[in-house]
Amino acid sequence: MPLVFERFRQAESVATRSHRGMGLGLAIVRHLIELHGGTVLAESEGDNKGSVFSIRLPLAAVSFAGVLLESKIPANGHDEVLKGLRILLVEDEPDASEVIAMVLKDSGAQVEAVESARDALQRMPYFYPDLLLSDIGLPVESGYDLIRQVRSLASDFKKVPAIALTAFATEADRNKSLSAGFQAHLAKPIEPAVLVRTIKSVINGTT
Repeated sequence: MPLVFERFRQAESVATRSHRGMGLGLAIVRHLIELHGGTVLAESEGDNKGSVFSIRLPLAAVSFAGVLLESKIPANGHDEVLKGLRILLVEDEPDASEVIAMVLKDSGAQVEAVESARDALQRMPYFYPDLLLSDIGLPVESGYDLIRQVRSLASDFKKVPAIALTAFATEADRNKSLSAGFQAHLAKPIEPAVLVRTIKSVINGTT
Protein backbone atom coordinates (compact mmCIF):
# COMPACT_ATOMS: atom_id res chain seq x y z
CA MET A 1 0.00 0.00 0.00
CA PRO A 2 2.77 2.57 0.69
CA LEU A 3 3.89 2.21 -2.94
CA VAL A 4 0.59 2.32 -4.85
CA PHE A 5 1.04 5.96 -5.92
CA GLU A 6 4.58 5.49 -7.24
CA ARG A 7 5.15 5.48 -11.00
CA PHE A 8 5.43 2.12 -12.78
CA ARG A 9 4.59 0.17 -9.61
CA GLN A 10 2.65 -3.01 -10.45
CA ALA A 11 1.92 -6.23 -8.63
CA GLU A 12 3.04 -7.99 -11.82
CA SER A 13 6.32 -6.76 -13.33
CA VAL A 14 7.01 -9.59 -15.79
CA ALA A 15 6.85 -9.05 -19.56
CA THR A 16 3.99 -11.54 -19.99
CA ARG A 17 1.67 -10.10 -17.38
CA SER A 18 -2.00 -11.08 -17.25
CA HIS A 19 -3.29 -7.59 -16.40
CA ARG A 20 -3.03 -4.54 -18.61
CA GLY A 21 -1.64 -1.18 -17.61
CA MET A 22 1.67 0.57 -17.05
CA GLY A 23 1.49 1.36 -13.34
CA LEU A 24 1.00 5.06 -14.03
CA GLY A 25 -2.69 5.60 -13.31
CA LEU A 26 -2.54 6.27 -9.58
CA ALA A 27 0.66 8.31 -9.93
CA ILE A 28 -1.16 10.57 -12.40
CA VAL A 29 -4.14 10.80 -10.04
CA ARG A 30 -1.93 11.93 -7.17
CA HIS A 31 -0.06 14.41 -9.39
CA LEU A 32 -3.26 16.04 -10.66
CA ILE A 33 -4.78 16.26 -7.20
CA GLU A 34 -1.64 17.76 -5.70
CA LEU A 35 -1.53 20.34 -8.52
CA HIS A 36 -4.88 21.56 -7.16
CA GLY A 37 -3.60 21.65 -3.60
CA GLY A 38 -5.31 18.43 -2.56
CA THR A 39 -4.36 15.04 -1.17
CA VAL A 40 -5.27 11.44 -1.90
CA LEU A 41 -5.03 8.47 0.45
CA ALA A 42 -5.48 4.73 -0.11
CA GLU A 43 -6.60 2.22 2.50
CA SER A 44 -7.22 -1.52 2.42
CA GLU A 45 -7.81 -4.21 5.03
CA GLY A 46 -6.05 -6.84 2.92
CA ASP A 47 -6.38 -9.16 -0.08
CA ASN A 48 -9.90 -9.50 -1.52
CA LYS A 49 -11.28 -6.89 0.89
CA GLY A 50 -11.35 -3.97 -1.51
CA SER A 51 -9.77 -0.55 -1.24
CA VAL A 52 -10.92 2.92 -0.23
CA PHE A 53 -9.45 6.00 -1.93
CA SER A 54 -10.07 9.31 -0.18
CA ILE A 55 -9.58 12.59 -2.06
CA ARG A 56 -9.52 16.04 -0.45
CA LEU A 57 -9.64 19.17 -2.63
CA PRO A 58 -9.80 22.82 -1.57
CA LEU A 59 -12.86 24.64 -2.94
CA ALA A 60 -10.66 27.08 -4.86
CA ALA A 61 -9.45 24.21 -7.03
CA VAL A 62 -12.94 23.60 -8.39
CA SER A 63 -13.13 26.90 -10.26
CA PHE A 64 -9.49 26.53 -11.38
CA ALA A 65 -10.25 23.11 -12.83
CA GLY A 66 -13.12 24.63 -14.81
CA VAL A 67 -10.71 27.09 -16.42
CA LEU A 68 -8.43 24.26 -17.43
CA LEU A 69 -11.26 22.28 -18.98
CA GLU A 70 -12.38 25.28 -21.00
CA SER A 71 -8.90 26.13 -22.28
CA LYS A 72 -8.06 25.09 -25.81
CA ILE A 73 -5.52 22.34 -26.39
CA PRO A 74 -3.03 23.45 -29.06
CA ALA A 75 -2.59 21.32 -32.16
CA ASN A 76 0.44 19.05 -32.08
CA GLY A 77 1.90 20.80 -35.09
CA HIS A 78 3.29 17.66 -36.76
CA ASP A 79 3.88 17.80 -40.48
CA GLU A 80 3.31 14.61 -42.44
CA VAL A 81 6.93 13.58 -41.97
CA LEU A 82 5.98 9.89 -41.92
CA LYS A 83 3.81 10.11 -45.03
CA GLY A 84 3.56 6.79 -46.86
CA LEU A 85 5.06 4.69 -44.04
CA ARG A 86 3.14 1.57 -43.05
CA ILE A 87 3.51 0.99 -39.31
CA LEU A 88 2.35 -2.12 -37.49
CA LEU A 89 1.59 -1.13 -33.88
CA VAL A 90 1.47 -3.86 -31.23
CA GLU A 91 -0.05 -2.51 -28.01
CA ASP A 92 -2.49 -4.34 -25.71
CA GLU A 93 -3.60 -1.23 -23.78
CA PRO A 94 -6.51 0.31 -25.78
CA ASP A 95 -5.98 3.90 -24.60
CA ALA A 96 -2.24 3.81 -25.30
CA SER A 97 -2.84 2.21 -28.69
CA GLU A 98 -5.35 4.89 -29.65
CA VAL A 99 -3.07 7.77 -28.65
CA ILE A 100 0.02 6.35 -30.37
CA ALA A 101 -1.94 5.55 -33.53
CA MET A 102 -3.32 9.10 -33.57
CA VAL A 103 0.18 10.61 -33.34
CA LEU A 104 1.42 8.38 -36.17
CA LYS A 105 -1.56 9.10 -38.39
CA ASP A 106 -1.24 12.84 -37.76
CA SER A 107 2.31 12.49 -39.05
CA GLY A 108 1.09 10.87 -42.26
CA ALA A 109 1.67 7.18 -41.51
CA GLN A 110 -0.68 4.29 -42.24
CA VAL A 111 -1.24 2.38 -39.00
CA GLU A 112 -2.43 -1.15 -38.33
CA ALA A 113 -2.95 -1.73 -34.59
CA VAL A 114 -3.06 -5.20 -32.99
CA GLU A 115 -3.03 -6.39 -29.37
CA SER A 116 -0.73 -9.42 -29.33
CA ALA A 117 2.39 -10.97 -30.82
CA ARG A 118 0.30 -13.64 -32.53
CA ASP A 119 -1.96 -11.05 -34.16
CA ALA A 120 1.10 -9.12 -35.36
CA LEU A 121 2.61 -12.17 -37.05
CA GLN A 122 -0.71 -12.95 -38.70
CA ARG A 123 -1.16 -9.40 -40.03
CA MET A 124 2.34 -8.92 -41.44
CA PRO A 125 1.79 -10.81 -44.74
CA TYR A 126 -1.33 -8.73 -45.43
CA PHE A 127 -0.24 -5.29 -44.20
CA TYR A 128 3.41 -5.33 -45.39
CA PRO A 129 4.74 -2.97 -42.67
CA ASP A 130 7.72 -0.67 -43.18
CA LEU A 131 8.16 -0.56 -39.40
CA LEU A 132 7.17 -2.60 -36.36
CA LEU A 133 6.40 -0.60 -33.20
CA SER A 134 5.80 -2.95 -30.29
CA ASP A 135 5.20 -2.83 -26.56
CA ILE A 136 7.29 -5.29 -24.55
CA GLY A 137 4.72 -6.18 -21.89
CA LEU A 138 2.16 -8.16 -23.90
CA PRO A 139 -0.17 -11.03 -22.91
CA VAL A 140 0.98 -14.64 -23.50
CA GLU A 141 4.06 -13.69 -25.57
CA SER A 142 6.17 -10.62 -24.88
CA GLY A 143 7.59 -8.11 -27.33
CA TYR A 144 10.92 -9.92 -26.98
CA ASP A 145 9.24 -13.14 -28.13
CA LEU A 146 7.67 -11.29 -31.05
CA ILE A 147 10.86 -9.72 -32.39
CA ARG A 148 12.76 -13.00 -32.09
CA GLN A 149 10.07 -14.73 -34.13
CA VAL A 150 10.11 -11.94 -36.71
CA ARG A 151 13.90 -12.14 -37.06
CA SER A 152 13.69 -15.90 -37.60
CA LEU A 153 11.18 -15.70 -40.47
CA ALA A 154 12.18 -17.11 -43.84
CA SER A 155 10.60 -14.17 -45.69
CA ASP A 156 11.86 -10.60 -46.12
CA PHE A 157 9.69 -9.58 -43.17
CA LYS A 158 12.56 -10.68 -40.92
CA LYS A 159 14.39 -7.48 -41.96
CA VAL A 160 11.60 -5.04 -41.02
CA PRO A 161 12.94 -2.27 -38.73
CA ALA A 162 11.50 -2.42 -35.21
CA ILE A 163 11.19 -0.14 -32.19
CA ALA A 164 10.39 -1.22 -28.63
CA LEU A 165 8.04 1.23 -26.90
CA THR A 166 7.76 0.13 -23.30
CA ALA A 167 7.50 0.90 -19.59
CA PHE A 168 10.52 -1.36 -18.99
CA ALA A 169 12.86 1.61 -18.95
CA THR A 170 16.20 0.65 -17.38
CA GLU A 171 19.51 0.47 -19.26
CA ALA A 172 19.38 -3.32 -18.87
CA ASP A 173 15.91 -3.33 -20.49
CA ARG A 174 17.25 -1.21 -23.37
CA ASN A 175 20.17 -3.57 -23.94
CA LYS A 176 17.85 -6.56 -23.83
CA SER A 177 15.58 -4.97 -26.47
CA LEU A 178 18.50 -4.24 -28.79
CA SER A 179 19.95 -7.72 -28.30
CA ALA A 180 16.59 -9.31 -29.08
CA GLY A 181 16.43 -7.56 -32.47
CA PHE A 182 14.91 -4.10 -32.01
CA GLN A 183 16.72 -1.14 -33.60
CA ALA A 184 15.63 1.31 -30.88
CA HIS A 185 14.15 1.31 -27.38
CA LEU A 186 11.84 4.09 -26.14
CA ALA A 187 10.59 4.33 -22.57
CA LYS A 188 6.97 5.24 -21.83
CA PRO A 189 5.65 7.83 -21.47
CA ILE A 190 7.16 9.25 -24.66
CA GLU A 191 6.89 12.68 -26.25
CA PRO A 192 5.24 12.48 -29.71
CA ALA A 193 8.08 14.45 -31.29
CA VAL A 194 10.65 12.01 -29.90
CA LEU A 195 8.66 9.06 -31.20
CA VAL A 196 8.38 10.54 -34.70
CA ARG A 197 12.06 11.53 -34.75
CA THR A 198 13.13 8.04 -33.66
CA ILE A 199 10.99 6.40 -36.33
CA LYS A 200 12.61 8.60 -38.99
CA SER A 201 16.07 7.72 -37.71
CA VAL A 202 15.35 3.98 -37.71
CA ILE A 203 13.85 4.07 -41.20
CA ASN A 204 16.83 6.06 -42.47
CA GLY A 205 19.25 3.70 -40.77
CA THR A 206 20.87 6.39 -38.67
CA THR A 207 20.26 4.87 -35.22
